[in-house]
Amino acid sequence: MNKAENKRIVPLDMPKIEPGTQVYRNQDHEFDKILKGKTAERKIKTAVNFNETTDGFSIEIIDESGFKVESIFPYKKEPARKTEGIKENIISQLSKTGNTIFETGEVSVDIEQPWFFPSSVLNDWRRISFEKFEEQLVASYVRELPVQPVVADYPEKQLSYPGNVTNKLSEQFYLEHGVKEVMPGFEVKAEKGVPLMFTKHCIKYEMGWCPREGNKSAVKVPLFLENNGQKFRLSFDCVRCEMQISKCE
Repeated sequence: MNKAENKRIVPLDMPKIEPGTQVYRNQDHEFDKILKGKTAERKIKTAVNFNETTDGFSIEIIDESGFKVESIFPYKKEPARKTEGIKENIISQLSKTGNTIFETGEVSVDIEQPWFFPSSVLNDWRRISFEKFEEQLVASYVRELPVQPVVADYPEKQLSYPGNVTNKLSEQFYLEHGVKEVMPGFEVKAEKGVPLMFTKHCIKYEMGWCPREGNKSAVKVPLFLENNGQKFRLSFDCVRCEMQISKCE
């Protein structure tokens, strides 16, 4: 094989990929497999009671909420020649819900003796019973009405800059809820000499000078912080256990 035959042919529009480049594949086989299956199937779980009546049989269906519907089927009773597996066959036939919105959990059978039941008859009874149950279930549904909003009064009648009201919509909200006076937020109108921050983190507590703990300050107040050429005054509201930070003018 000569050099020309051994040379790889690379499409002109294909980008060059350097060795060590991390490549991400764009197909996830397992994820695609999940999406092809049933991803959002919801069914109503039911219990079925098969009972004997005076002149036939009845099927009672009960869902998870306790809603129940009974269907009665007059039927001429004939003793079964083969008594084995009678109850098991009834349970098997009544458990089949197919492509309906229901799934059957427990199936109970209460009969006096083994009777003969063609599977076709049991299937018809099951279909009729579930159709009747679904019809009455839909008819009994009561749609919840939307709750009417209740306008509640804001606990404060005056709202200062810490309320952070910075637009007309927020101002309108407070006015509609009983606030008489609304001041703009600090970003809109900067107030002089007011605290810029309220914090539970207290320097006096961290230094062991907290009066609520029975301690005394080792330095004179007021205290100040300095950062990037700016000076901030510290105030202490010990009743609220709060430290306030204000910018010095």
